[in-house]
Amino acid sequence: MSTKLFNGHEIVGHTLESFLPELFALQTELDLYAQNQANAFMTRIAVAQYDACTLGMSPAKAANNNYLFEGYKAFDERQSAMVKTRRRDPAVDFGFEVCVFPVESRLLALTFTEQRAFREIWAAKPWRRDFAFWDNVDADESVSEKDWEERGRLWSLALPSYQPPSHRGYSLTLVPENQVYLLPDDEQVLTPHIPALDARVNAMLLPYLMHQLKAAGLPEPKGFSALEELKASSQAQTARVTLCETLLPELTARKLRGVSA
Repeated sequence: MSTKLFNGHEIVGHTLESFLPELFALQTELDLYAQNQANAFMTRIAVAQYDACTLGMSPAKAANNNYLFEGYKAFDERQSAMVKTRRRDPAVDFGFEVCVFPVESRLLALTFTEQRAFREIWAAKPWRRDFAFWDNVDADESVSEKDWEERGRLWSLALPSYQPPSHRGYSLTLVPENQVYLLPDDEQVLTPHIPALDARVNAMLLPYLMHQLKAAGLPEPKGFSALEELKASSQAQTARVTLCETLLPELTARKLRGVSA
């Protein structure tokens, strides 16, 4: 069976003991990023539902006009579905796991995450260097043949069998995939995630046009080209003006929470 360790790394300048504080610092950094992304998801859902209701496209208002809570419920339901089906969902899956292997006098590591931003944060650390290895296709041309063979040798020591990496190394979950993210009480934390009016109009334009066609008993356009033609039509230009006039220009987190004053 071939070896494919595209997510392989070497930890330089550390022993296993001295590396732990670096991991805990990284955990704090990833937690903050994950909460920020969760806030953004909840706020986007809240804004979309608020705008749909304002335009008469939603059958009912949110309970107590609290659209932020609707955003929180949507996030929680999507995350629960991910856990139940075991299908990864990068929009709500902020899990990050690292498995460390002491090999001879060196430290190797494998990382597991669905978040590109997490991979970039990890890759930027000064104590990390690429140590990927594979033998199913040609080797990495940027690595000398001698160093490539050394990588293969060390990884074969780290993973001598087909057991899961967690059975051969020290595994640490820095961010659980189903970690609970609460809706912040501080509205200022959510305000930066509210899209500008232009972005909200662009997001609602096509659903609004489709809603109008359905209300008039007209057939909905099918296919990408037909939808693009609809978005470029005079009807769309008129609808864009209506959306700009109808949607609240300065939507706030306080308003999304159902607080009028």
